[in-house]
Amino acid sequence: MSMCGNKYVLCRNARLLLAACLLAQSGRSSRKLKLGWRVDRTQIPVSSIEVSLPKSPGIAPGQKSPPVVKVTQPNGKVLLTEGQGGGKVQWKGLHVTASVVNVNQKGVLSLARDPRVSDGRLGHVTVTVPSQPGPAR
Repeated sequence: MSMCGNKYVLCRNARLLLAACLLAQSGRSSRKLKLGWRVDRTQIPVSSIEVSLPKSPGIAPGQKSPPVVKVTQPNGKVLLTEGQGGGKVQWKGLHVTASVVNVNQKGVLSLARDPRVSDGRLGHVTVTVPSQPGPAR
């Protein structure tokens, strides 16, 4: 009889674990905001923004590199972007423009495979928080 009870507990725990995993994997931004896994860019004051490429100082033709944006609040608290930065700031809340390099919706930078497109040119990336004045370069 106790063996059946243990199976029930294990089954129940497995279901709870599965439910937690499914919730964590859900792409719903509103849930992630409510749970504190992400922050709403309109709710955070920004004093400075810094953009860096943590994997390398640049990108070669045909390669991709995910940048990390570091947002500093007036109180000194530092927030990082999701993805490569491992932080809570969502890329969809940032406005990213680039010249020479391309940038996708997840903030990943890429350079054309043809080196003639970028030969002798330096890529520039500008990141702004639309609810805040001033860009970071």
